[in-house]
Amino acid sequence: GEEDGPRGEGEMVVRGLRVSLIGAPNAGKSLLTNVLLGRKVTAVSSKVNTTTSQTFGVLTEAAGGEGAKVETRLMIFDTPGVVDHKHYRNTKQRERVSDAYATAALCDALVFVVDAERQIRKPDPRVERLIIEYRKEVESFSGGREGGEPAAMPKSLLAMNKVDLVRGGDKTDLLELARSLNDLGSFDQVFMVSSLKRTGTDDLLDYLKSISAPLKPGKQGNWSSAMGESESSHNYETFAVELVKEQVYRRLNGEIPYVLRINPVSCKFLRDGSLRIEQDLLVNHIKKKKIVVGKRGQAIGQIGCRARAQLERQLEMKVHLILNVKVKKQE
Repeated sequence: GEEDGPRGEGEMVVRGLRVSLIGAPNAGKSLLTNVLLGRKVTAVSSKVNTTTSQTFGVLTEAAGGEGAKVETRLMIFDTPGVVDHKHYRNTKQRERVSDAYATAALCDALVFVVDAERQIRKPDPRVERLIIEYRKEVESFSGGREGGEPAAMPKSLLAMNKVDLVRGGDKTDLLELARSLNDLGSFDQVFMVSSLKRTGTDDLLDYLKSISAPLKPGKQGNWSSAMGESESSHNYETFAVELVKEQVYRRLNGEIPYVLRINPVSCKFLRDGSLRIEQDLLVNHIKKKKIVVGKRGQAIGQIGCRARAQLERQLEMKVHLILNVKVKKQE
């Protein structure tokens, strides 16, 4: 067919893959997402459930010398931590888990992330139940895709994360854990990775690129806009919310509950080419506002200063970051 015919010199072949990272809270999905993409798109914290909504980033790589060139686009979603249905804390958590699986249903590859060191040191039976539930969800992905095409079964991968923390004597336990989890989940591939040490992540990334599929010429533009490749203020706005969220958790760890929400107010380019971003940090009580603001404004000042510095490094431009702490009454 035409797909198999010779390509003209210099012709660009565009390939794409939608990837969803799924796993229990604090399995290390956010850091793994950042490592795979090569930049920070999602908050990383030691607190559980810091990812409360779908976030995604895009990795675009071009390869090829003379002749046909290949551009690979990976859309990687970092989903909220999922728990089995017996352990929903509230309706919002149930909705987040539902959203995570809804995103997964639209993806071509799913990466189930497990904190291997923790599972060896202190086995959590919920992880096994979660994998069984995950497998059932994957097998139910039989709906249609764009254009009424039947949905192909997504590739299912297991990422054994934090293997750098596994002691030498526990390596046998690591292999045994991988075997037992693979038996439960029937994964297509198993990867041993350490997001922190950047080991094994290149193997995972290479595999994801290898299973990407050619994008139809008419669909390439859609992928670009959907994946946030255009330098719109909306993408910067979402990015800024994640960085501020991370700094809030780092600065106020243990002092601020999850009722804090960050609402983007505005994000616009100024005449001098700099970017002005304004956000509202919402809490539900005046006492919590005092904690976030800090004595003489020191806490919120430090949060804003560090987030702005990160934004300027990542975006390579001057950034003005305005943070307002407000009390939002319970509805």
